[in-house]
Amino acid sequence: MTRKRALPVLSSILKVIELHSEMIEPVSFSKPVCNDPDDDKFLEAALAADADYVVTGDAALLNVKHHHGGLTSSEHGFSSCYADSLRQ
Repeated sequence: MTRKRALPVLSSILKVIELHSEMIEPVSFSKPVCNDPDDDKFLEAALAADADYVVTGDAALLNVKHHHGGLTSSEHGFSSCYADSLRQ
């Protein structure tokens, strides 16, 4: 019973994501930025989307800290920073 009920909820969540999403032109770094070059795609997507933050639990991405003006943060670090900004 729970499984059948979860599908409409998931569908609703995906519709909200689609509504608030936009297509971006991809960018590629000329040389690796991250210790794990496979993770560069996340930084490239963030740069192309002009993202302020990359929130991740990945150790290699967290070591980057700053990338092209953006900030890489753990989930906890981002939630603390975001909560602080709401209080100001």
